[in-house]
Amino acid sequence: MSCVLRHRVCEIAGCSHEAKLQCPTCIKLGSQGSYFCSQECFKGNWATHKLLHKKAKDEKAKHEVSSWTVEGDINTDPWAGYRYTGKLRPHYPLMPMRPVPSYIQRPDYADRPLGMSESEQALKGTSQIKILLSNVCRLIKASQHALTLSHGHICS
Repeated sequence: MSCVLRHRVCEIAGCSHEAKLQCPTCIKLGSQGSYFCSQECFKGNWATHKLLHKKAKDEKAKHEVSSWTVEGDINTDPWAGYRYTGKLRPHYPLMPMRPVPSYIQRPDYADRPLGMSESEQALKGTSQIKILLSNVCRLIKASQHALTLSHGHICS
């Protein structure tokens, strides 16, 4: 068996030393290249080199197709970086709202901008329940008073 050894050269312009180090972020991203001869060369070139990381991440995200998308769909997920915990996923692109046929009766909240029912809001906003409760409280107090008075007459 023959073993082929590649001698890599430092990627810094003007440096021709043998490269023994590679950028750890580029290794994680799967990028080829990014070899350096020393930590000093790596640090000196960091400002321009980190732009390659951003470009590689953007390319990876562009080509990455999720398991739930249909091939050919344009992924317009507004939460592309969100990590879902379960199996349920949203489907993007969102489809336009479909029209409801005219023979189906529309509820009162269908045409409201916030989707709130006027009939339910009318029932919620009444003070009728508070008035009834105060009447019940008054009746209970009166009946308790009557019971205490009658109890005194019965027991004596």
